[in-house]
Amino acid sequence: MDPPKLSCLISRISADTMFEGVSSKIPDLWSPKILNEKGAFMKKHFLILGMAALVLTGLISEAFAKDDAFTKFGRGMANITLSFGELYTQPILLSKDNDISTAFFGGLFKGTAMFIVREAVGIYEVITFPLPVPKEYKPIIEPSTTFTDWDTRKPQG
Repeated sequence: MDPPKLSCLISRISADTMFEGVSSKIPDLWSPKILNEKGAFMKKHFLILGMAALVLTGLISEAFAKDDAFTKFGRGMANITLSFGELYTQPILLSKDNDISTAFFGGLFKGTAMFIVREAVGIYEVITFPLPVPKEYKPIIEPSTTFTDWDTRKPQG
């Protein structure tokens, strides 16, 4: 007999003897009794979770439908925490229309400038979030956060 076939046979025999008699001690998860008990339990919980998801989706979509104080606060926090992303995005955006060396060095320069601008705008929006300034809580800069409108975004500067 081949050595690989022999090792497979030995491992199979040892696995069979190791688990001999164990299967009778483990409940059969596919029995109709277990399925009905667990099925009813899961059905009820999935229904509750589904309804909660629909309610939350409605609330979230309502929150994103208009700019308000909380949107302004979130936008400010996003600009404070994600402004470093400009060091990444500006070289990529410049590479759409320029060679790689121009995109890299120019993008780092623009990214550093936009990093500072986004930090300042984020701090301003967090501090003034209860006030409807600018009118109706609109964003001060476009795009409103670093990783927004990726496909249509142009380098800023």
